[in-house]
Amino acid sequence: MPDAISADNSASGSGELRTDADSSRSGMISRPTARALVSLIWIPWALLLFGGTVFSLIGNEPGLAEWKEKTLLVSHLGSSVLLVIASWTWVLAFTRSPAVATTYLFAAGISAGAIGDFFNAGVLQDFVRLPDPVLGGMAAFALGHIAYIWACARVARENGFHSRARRLAGIGFWEVVGTVAWFFVVYRGTN
Repeated sequence: MPDAISADNSASGSGELRTDADSSRSGMISRPTARALVSLIWIPWALLLFGGTVFSLIGNEPGLAEWKEKTLLVSHLGSSVLLVIASWTWVLAFTRSPAVATTYLFAAGISAGAIGDFFNAGVLQDFVRLPDPVLGGMAAFALGHIAYIWACARVARENGFHSRARRLAGIGFWEVVGTVAWFFVVYRGTN
């Protein structure tokens, strides 16, 4: 039985309780395998995301400007693709688990975010003609955030977080944080 607690009847005979969450196959791949695969993704992800940014800031030679811009584009879109791969790897680990719908929602949200990144970069303009590629990015990010919110609501419900006051307080707190961040980064940053 996946995710169940059972007595350990190993050769040591310790009789300790253990969870089958990490030892059983509750998906197409085991969770330790998924954890190992996703752990291998984090280093190239960080190198692409941060390394590309740092590399693009080095040197001011005019001849390198276009090359640096392309490098930044490829590195950031590559980091988005690696996040999508990591998220769907976790889905494979939960395909036979009650949590599979939640992992699908998180993976769908991350995938929609990656599509938004590709729209914002103008890469999808040849496939989906829009007056402004940012519109496609905004739509994809909106769908991704709907998936995230739905997944978080499922997690909260499954874990007994039913207090409407706490939920609204959390939403209110992050709305204030988002508004303050927007004010300093976007509004004041452009003035």
